[in-house]
Amino acid sequence: MRFLIIVTLLLCSSCIQLGGETPVRQYYVLRAMTETSQINSSKAIAIDLKLTNFPEYLSRTEIVTYIQTNRVKIAYDASWAEPLADNLLRILRRNLGTLLPLSQISLSPWESNNPEALRVELLVNNFSGQLGGETDVDIHWLIKKDNQIIDQGQFIKRQQLGESYSDLVDGLSQGVDLLSRVLAEKLAEEK
Repeated sequence: MRFLIIVTLLLCSSCIQLGGETPVRQYYVLRAMTETSQINSSKAIAIDLKLTNFPEYLSRTEIVTYIQTNRVKIAYDASWAEPLADNLLRILRRNLGTLLPLSQISLSPWESNNPEALRVELLVNNFSGQLGGETDVDIHWLIKKDNQIIDQGQFIKRQQLGESYSDLVDGLSQGVDLLSRVLAEKLAEEK
């Protein structure tokens, strides 16, 4: 008798769950910069981009946002369409190509083949935000030539954003745009 009751309850519970609507999952990607103003550089620059650190908790399909300083929320209805670290590098490469059109940009270690290239290493500390709060883009960067650090800096961008994941992705994309401009200006100064 107990077995029959348990089976009946399980069947009823699965019927109730089957009738509910499945939430629609939205997929997002960072966007490349839309401006076309170039950095004033008449020389061809070989650039090798490398991501040396990316937070593990952000390396997931679902978009991660902050709830508080030390608490995060994983969105099961909002996802990245590609791995976020790969998307960041791809957009940064595209932006640098827009800003420095004579440059040759490779992604390390996959395409790296020019020993004279300026190596740009990115250490991502934070790359998220709080919905209804602000973005948190915190990236330490190094520029190396012949294995020597020739320039480095900390890029931090926080800006107000709305309540949606679209707002978050737009804010992060704007942060990548500004980082691209900073790096392009530094790279153009190098000989």
